[in-house]
Amino acid sequence: PHEIEDAAPPSAEHWERAQLVASLDSGYIQRVDEKQLMRLAEEHDLLIRMDSRPGDFVADGAPLLKALPVSGGGEEVEALLRGCLVVGRHRTPHQDALYAVQQLAEIAAHALSPGINEPFTALKCIDWLGACLREVAGRDLPAAMRYDGNGRLRVITRPVTFEALVATALDQIRIYGASNPDVLAKLFETIASLTPALHRVNDRQVLIRHTRRIGDEIRQVANEADRERITALYQKTLAALTEG
Repeated sequence: PHEIEDAAPPSAEHWERAQLVASLDSGYIQRVDEKQLMRLAEEHDLLIRMDSRPGDFVADGAPLLKALPVSGGGEEVEALLRGCLVVGRHRTPHQDALYAVQQLAEIAAHALSPGINEPFTALKCIDWLGACLREVAGRDLPAAMRYDGNGRLRVITRPVTFEALVATALDQIRIYGASNPDVLAKLFETIASLTPALHRVNDRQVLIRHTRRIGDEIRQVANEADRERITALYQKTLAALTEG
């Protein structure tokens, strides 16, 4: 019987017997040739699973991907599969969806640190982070399961989710800006501005959770009038998300 099932991915037991393709260098995965991976999967009748994605660090000898079935592969196919991934010393934004978001979030967090104290820089970063999230919210995200022209599962990836992007964009800024009323206000306004672009239920739930986490920080704002203003924005944002 064939080891690859059309309807569902193989079990963990099957993957334990898979051909492992390891990295020959330490560094960051910079790009993946997904078209070539699909061609190789079809040509050699493989199911390929990638547990890493562009932006992930891999050590020399660490697994890049696994392939089923083991039989019929061999060193030649292993080399061809490894050639579909580029590993380098630095992260690059070409296929790394989290890279630009992390850069902006880190600039904002740095600007909010006590030694720097440049809140307007952080506010500008939040504007651009909101623009990034709004664009992603309106898109169809890549599927983890990739099928060939005959509907046969060939490649399993680990794409970046909207949830991961939101956490990367908001978590550090929420922590470093927790006592700054202008930062909290900007976060609520930015989240509220995303609501017209939302078309996935899960994305809306992600934003509701983050809105509530930011709401928990309002108690750190020292001035009572500021707390009242931010609380009103918090309630308005939550209402926009729950009523949409």
